[in-house]
Amino acid sequence: MHAMLKTRTAQWILAQVLPEENARAAIGDWLEDTPTRGDSWFWGCVFGTFVATVGRRLAENPLEMARLGSLGFARNFFIGFTLCAFLFFALLLTQPHVDIRIAHSWLLINTETNPLRPPQFELRWGIEMAIWLIYATRQFLTGRWLARRAPGREVAACVSVAAFG
Repeated sequence: MHAMLKTRTAQWILAQVLPEENARAAIGDWLEDTPTRGDSWFWGCVFGTFVATVGRRLAENPLEMARLGSLGFARNFFIGFTLCAFLFFALLLTQPHVDIRIAHSWLLINTETNPLRPPQFELRWGIEMAIWLIYATRQFLTGRWLARRAPGREVAACVSVAAFG
């Protein structure tokens, strides 16, 4: 059972960057040598192949990867920033007694100035959750966008976006 789980996990990892038949062949070769070399060697081969393949995909066409990275970062940042700004302005227009400040990457919202709101009502958590939801959605949609523009090089394109970030 342990060997089967190890094989499936390794196949899934390598299938992210290699064709499935190549991943299966490499894992089969490594599994033959695992009893003599050990599990650490096996996982070193899996992750080493993963990193080397991503690096090779980045190096194959660095200008295209840089372009995808910068566009992906811009999509994440500017669209997410616009949605968050809209959320803030909508809050300010609907709740004029709310004091919003950003300090040290934390969102500070003072709701005590609004006498109509119950004192136990904490608006900050709802806003922070909305911002995190926007962030996660933007990451997902950018990943889908990259997958359509860089088929077979999705992971390398995501690494490029992360490098720009």
